[in-house]
Amino acid sequence: MEQGAPGTILLTQISPPSTRPKPLEKFQRGEPLAVGVTQVLTGIQQVAFGTVLILTFDFHYPALHLGAVVCTGLLCVVSGSLSVAVSRNPKIPLMKMELALNSVSTVVAGVSIVMLCLSVMFTHNAHSCYWHQGKRTCDYPPTEVQDILLALSLVLMALTLLQLCLALTRAAFGCKAICRDSYLDLAVVIYQDTARPTDPTCTATSGTL
Repeated sequence: MEQGAPGTILLTQISPPSTRPKPLEKFQRGEPLAVGVTQVLTGIQQVAFGTVLILTFDFHYPALHLGAVVCTGLLCVVSGSLSVAVSRNPKIPLMKMELALNSVSTVVAGVSIVMLCLSVMFTHNAHSCYWHQGKRTCDYPPTEVQDILLALSLVLMALTLLQLCLALTRAAFGCKAICRDSYLDLAVVIYQDTARPTDPTCTATSGTL
């Protein structure tokens, strides 16, 4: 314990306790590890289904030929990987990057859902066109192929909707932790008066043993 001279005031600064700061608790409340792993798995499935459809079906399908499904899946994998990294090493720069990527992923997933909805609505118009002897000929897929396209489109739509919810959740919790003016915790300052009271008895006997 520190001692001061009589009549002086000691300024003592007490460090914050070894508990996690409130912003970090809010951030961890969003389960970044679990959500990140789910995002990675969802993105891998999106890329797999989208790649199979692009390589298998040679018909004009807007959501596939524009690469919306594959791009959305890749972005989901990157966002999920960053969420896993932030859960293990919660630093401000990583948290800002995760917030930005999840915000972008939310917008891209929303656009992809709209494109998938339009593709499902016009599945019967899926076709493959080519030029033969100076004439443009278009072939339309049979009913079985259209049914497969519809089923896979619904699966991709469900995965993209899941990605939208996950990215929106992580963006919300990340904003709660990042969107603030200061990242420093307040320190507790105590003013302690160490002036010793004058005791006549002690003064009278101070020179004797």
